[in-house]
Amino acid sequence: MKLPRLFSNIPKREQVIGAFAGLNEKPVIDEGEFAELKNVSDRFYPAIATRQPRGVVSRTITKPNGLYYKNHLFYVDGTKCYYNGEEVSGLTVTDGEKQLVGMGAYICIFPDKKIFNTATGEITAVNASFTPSGTITFKELSTDSVFTKITATNIGNTFKAHDGVKISNANDASFLVDGEPVTKVITEIDTNYIVVTASIQNSFSGSFEMSASGSNTLLSATGIGNDFKANDIVKVVGSMDSALNVTDRTVSSRSANQVVISGSFPSKTFTQGGALTIEPYYSGSDKTKISGTNLNTIFAKGDVVTISGCSVSGVNGSHEIVMAGTDFILIDLTLTSKTTQNSGVTITRTKHKVENGVLKRTGFTRTGVTFSRESQDFDFVCEHNNRLWACNSLNHEIYASKLGDPTNWNCYEGISTDSYTVTVGSDGDFTGCISHMGYVLFFKEQAIHIMYGSKPTNYQLNTTIAPGVRKGCSKSLCVVNETLFYVARNGVYSYDGAIPQKVSDNIISELSDAVACQQDNRYYLSCLKDGKRTLLVYDPQYKLWDVEDDTQFKYAAYGDGTLHFIDKDNQLTTITGSRDEIIWWSMDSGDIVASDLNEKYISKIKFYFSMDAGAEADIYIQYDMDPLWHRQGTIHSITKKTYTIPILSQRCYKFRWKIEGKGQMKLLACAYTVEGGSEINGNVQSFFRR
Repeated sequence: MKLPRLFSNIPKREQVIGAFAGLNEKPVIDEGEFAELKNVSDRFYPAIATRQPRGVVSRTITKPNGLYYKNHLFYVDGTKCYYNGEEVSGLTVTDGEKQLVGMGAYICIFPDKKIFNTATGEITAVNASFTPSGTITFKELSTDSVFTKITATNIGNTFKAHDGVKISNANDASFLVDGEPVTKVITEIDTNYIVVTASIQNSFSGSFEMSASGSNTLLSATGIGNDFKANDIVKVVGSMDSALNVTDRTVSSRSANQVVISGSFPSKTFTQGGALTIEPYYSGSDKTKISGTNLNTIFAKGDVVTISGCSVSGVNGSHEIVMAGTDFILIDLTLTSKTTQNSGVTITRTKHKVENGVLKRTGFTRTGVTFSRESQDFDFVCEHNNRLWACNSLNHEIYASKLGDPTNWNCYEGISTDSYTVTVGSDGDFTGCISHMGYVLFFKEQAIHIMYGSKPTNYQLNTTIAPGVRKGCSKSLCVVNETLFYVARNGVYSYDGAIPQKVSDNIISELSDAVACQQDNRYYLSCLKDGKRTLLVYDPQYKLWDVEDDTQFKYAAYGDGTLHFIDKDNQLTTITGSRDEIIWWSMDSGDIVASDLNEKYISKIKFYFSMDAGAEADIYIQYDMDPLWHRQGTIHSITKKTYTIPILSQRCYKFRWKIEGKGQMKLLACAYTVEGGSEINGNVQSFFRR
């Protein structure tokens, strides 16, 4: 009988594992890594241990909508807000998820756009609106000023100095751009007035005629009344008679071609008391010169006068004065001879023509005017360098609030404290934003927008095409030891200001719906892992992943050295603490081939354990493709020592071990003894045909 040929055996040897490297879901893993983990931690690396107990539940929240830490915990329960365990009086919000952002002593609440001052308890709205009752007066602060004073009862109780306010229904060009109201900055404020940066602009330029209209003055010209309304305050500029360059006159009525302003039109009359000379202005001139003492001090160019009592034919009647010189006036009349008259002439002004003059509105009154301080709608908000920064996917825009003022997003004065807006050209929606390493980062799924600069004049937006935050994972953004971590479409990435680096190569499951926070220099990530709720922990120092349990972070916040979170049962607690709980844990070694691709025998396994009182561990082993785990024994001892698990030898190509237990333990090392087999079950017969 011909026997099969056997190959030489591998010597009997012991393989020791003294460092444990966390989770690895790949088909081939290194010794010391684990295919599956539950409730274990690398906090005693290189040993692996049971995670710490959770903290005690401080309270159960009825409807959690947000959590933040600013000296004390702040959370939103339904429509109510709580700080340091007490309800914030007077602060109510809509029932929905909130973004909570800190800035100095402020906690800013979005999308409600409310601000809570943790130091004073004051509550402020980002947006504010005021519609005064009665008449509101707009008036130049001074002649030709670029500031307008707006008088309205109690307006100063709604706004503050340096607010940007939009003024609707003012109907003046100075408050409009392309027909729409624009924001003006308040430079001075008191209870019943504000001063804004605006130069009242509505005016009429051209030639017009002034005349008497009862006790008022009538201004006539084609189109002169189109830009004015009753009760406007106006001034006249450009008349050669300074008495007619009036200011602070009120428009009593108007039509398209006429404006009636308050104040009488001053009539002027000259009654001859000395000799008058009436003659051509010069030989052949079509103008008549009337000379008399002080005539030019009474009349001015543009006056339309009625002359009576003159003995010279054609002089009596209505004439326009085209020039007023020293002791003479010129009228539009042709004479051929010179005449002197000693008495009887009367000259009366009936109206006045202004050439290239201006009727300018310097003030006006309105009813139904609305004053509002407004901000844009935001998808994501963060704080950076004493400003709030935000983005809007619909408008493809990035915004910054005014320096030190989270209520003002539309203040543009050309100074370093201005608000800021920029349009972004990249595709897709924003997925998150955060301040990191002196810059503001705005994420899309395939891009990172980085804002450089320190003030609006030198802000610069750069774009890096790289894996960004996955949609729905904005709360996975978290900084641990100056490194930013977040969940992207294909895993977890770290970002230190250069190019994002994937740190979850050992996790092949899909991660989504992620919320993260940090404690003890570790990244705690509550997410769906292939659709199953899982709490992962990444240690950047040792670059390894641990798995705890199915704890869910609805919201998480780090403060005072502790990770606070609201779990799936709406309980507010901490990630570590003194909760009295029995922690069930497990670890699966994954397939082990023991550096030998031949068949082999595993004769025994050793585990170096340190266990607390009451803790226990069940040891299992699995061979090749056997679906069953074979229990090898149980350890429950408080003695720190090596426990040897004898195994009934079974021939195998690969094997794996698993430990399941409860209570606090540390696995400091393990070892297994391998006895050589052969490759007999692994040979492949090769045939070929001639």
